[in-house]
Amino acid sequence: MSGTERGRRRSKREPRPICPRCGREYSHLETRRVGGREYLYAVHESRAGGRRTREFCYLGPKDGYAAGLAAHSWRGAPWLALSAMGATREEEFRRRLEYLGEIVRAALDAAATEEDLGGILRVLDDARSAIEARLAEARAARRNSP
Repeated sequence: MSGTERGRRRSKREPRPICPRCGREYSHLETRRVGGREYLYAVHESRAGGRRTREFCYLGPKDGYAAGLAAHSWRGAPWLALSAMGATREEEFRRRLEYLGEIVRAALDAAATEEDLGGILRVLDDARSAIEARLAEARAARRNSP
């Protein structure tokens, strides 16, 4: 391992950043050097039974993926921002919501037929049903909690 990038210390009340790979909180970033390149890993630390465990999520080259950026440029800034490290849960959620909007707009731009538009509508209907079910569960849980 080449190094650890801990940055400034967070207060205990300040939320940990969200890992763009798995969606869990991470404690810090580590850099590993392989050959002439450096690679970033999010470090997930936890304690169980008096033992410290560390899990790593590979985040990619420290200097980024140049080829991937060109291939996904149609997705716009929200897509590229998803890989931002150090985001809070709220920031990550906002990015993903913006990305969802970009995907819908890109699908609409690419739709050439009624069948294409119908396909988009079916996907959005399924998503709406899933959201409504999740919302009903959350409301029921809130009513049933003391």
